[in-house]
Amino acid sequence: MDREIITFIVPAYNAEATLNRTIRSILNQTNDSYKIIIVNDGSMDKTEEIGKSYSQKYPDKITYIDQPNRGLGGARNHGMELADTEYISFLDSDDWLMPHYVEHIIRQLEKNAGQKPEIIMTLPRIYDENSKLIADWYDQPLFKELFPQDGTTINPQEDSRIYRTDVNQCRKVLQMDFVRKIQFRFREQVKWEDVYPHFYLLSNCQNCMGIGSVGFYYRKGSSSQI
Repeated sequence: MDREIITFIVPAYNAEATLNRTIRSILNQTNDSYKIIIVNDGSMDKTEEIGKSYSQKYPDKITYIDQPNRGLGGARNHGMELADTEYISFLDSDDWLMPHYVEHIIRQLEKNAGQKPEIIMTLPRIYDENSKLIADWYDQPLFKELFPQDGTTINPQEDSRIYRTDVNQCRKVLQMDFVRKIQFRFREQVKWEDVYPHFYLLSNCQNCMGIGSVGFYYRKGSSSQI
């Protein structure tokens, strides 16, 4: 594909210690069919300086926006309002992508061109900030049962096991037509903001694709928190 297919929305709150790694993990992808929207959610450190520097250096790839603090849900909503690609995904400012993430997603979309998945689920890994060790994702056995190979698709209306997968929204890639059709938005100023979207999105989805060979690294034990 010779156009941007996916926009990564990166909410950032006081993320000066980790934001560089997060953004570089996207810029270093093996396929450049992506855009980035950085949403500075009222930070009081150097997040603004870092975000603006990236948007100035990569104006065709990166959009930077400031907003008063609205929390993680509010920052994601703002990013969704500006996204103009076929798919979107979310990446928190203390996590980072596996280098072949975009390449593998594009490959499966091309391979299954007639299916147009509404949700693509990936398989993250856990990085422990304290031990420096990497562990399997929480629901790896169930994920591999549901999606035994990349590109496997299921209908959540017919296989309720998918509701038992971990609710983390950063592991999902969402089709924007689907998002608009069901008028999806995150609830703002709430804790556990990923729980409601997990069930709402899946309960409206009829075509969910799994790609277990890629995901992101979830930083556990970090002091940076939205």
